[in-house]
Amino acid sequence: VVSDGTHQVLLEILQSSYHEDSKAKLLEQLCAVVGQLCNEEDTRRAISKNQAVLSCLCHLFGRTPSGSPLRSKVMFCLKQLCINDAQQKNVIGPVVMYEAYDELPRYPENDDFTSNCCLLL
Repeated sequence: VVSDGTHQVLLEILQSSYHEDSKAKLLEQLCAVVGQLCNEEDTRRAISKNQAVLSCLCHLFGRTPSGSPLRSKVMFCLKQLCINDAQQKNVIGPVVMYEAYDELPRYPENDDFTSNCCLLL
């Protein structure tokens, strides 16, 4: 994925769409795909070097409604980007940790949200 530049196209879509409320469904799926791509270490490293992507995801986390499917996928993507990278954890942690911790008990019936929240924390 890194060698053919596919991840760059996805990141460009994320960066051009993250501020548009009308693109919530697109962003939800995009975060899921980017998170899955991070299972490959080379791809994860390439994506996590892009600070603009982290900024977009942190911004999305902050403005997305609590308990929403989009917020769940943003947490998944952030968690995937932090794997094996203490520096990323230091960047992402202060932005999402306290809010995610507070949200956790509010959505016990939402398994996807609860599991992504726990895994991020």
